[in-house]
Amino acid sequence: MLAEFVKRGRELSENSFKVVSRKNAAKPRSIENKSEIETSNKFQHLMDVEEQETLTEPPKTFIPAINLKLTNDYNLTLQEISRNHPETTNKYDRGYIKITPNSLEDREKKNIDYLNKSEKEYVLSETPDVRPIKIVIKNLSPDHSKENISDELANFKVVRINQLRNFRLKTLLPIFLVELTKTPNVNEIYKIDKLNFFKIKIEPYQKKNRATICYNCSEFCHSARNCRCKPRCIKCNGSHETRNCHIKEKKSKTPPA
Repeated sequence: MLAEFVKRGRELSENSFKVVSRKNAAKPRSIENKSEIETSNKFQHLMDVEEQETLTEPPKTFIPAINLKLTNDYNLTLQEISRNHPETTNKYDRGYIKITPNSLEDREKKNIDYLNKSEKEYVLSETPDVRPIKIVIKNLSPDHSKENISDELANFKVVRINQLRNFRLKTLLPIFLVELTKTPNVNEIYKIDKLNFFKIKIEPYQKKNRATICYNCSEFCHSARNCRCKPRCIKCNGSHETRNCHIKEKKSKTPPA
């Protein structure tokens, strides 16, 4: 049994490899490059049209609204605007009528002109890209001149400079709030560390978590730069801005007798 197994193993080892002559050897086959199979797609043209429309679609223009103050005769104002500009939309929002024109040209040259001529009170909405950037400049002297700061920042478009104050102590703080127009180089302002021979620190303005008050009409949720309403004083309720009021000191509360 063992001898037969050894004999069979020897035969397998001898027949496992054979030398083949060149004549009997298999010739290598050349690989043919077969052309791709074309398939028909009846929706191909629709796909091309969708891609073309996506590429050629113009960017949408954001048109800021005009917030008309609610009055007794607001209906007549809306009728006149709708008669001349039927594509204008109107929506009530927190005591104002939000008027959205169809184009920027209608907004600036037609709707706003009409409201000004008819002496209507309104507040303008603004796009995020036109809102000024607010920064604070620290470590200047409390009596530092705003004009000197503006002169040093001549490479930027300065909108407004205000000095912060401590209302409890009635003193000015060595902190200046500066509003800058958004320009290509506006972020370079944070690289400035010296101003009028002072070592300073410039930081983004951190808005407090409270409602914005307008210093023109003394109402909330909008700023004075966008307000086209009649001025109203907080102190005396007069028809002037609060900063122009003749009352300069805070009245003390007298206890009841």
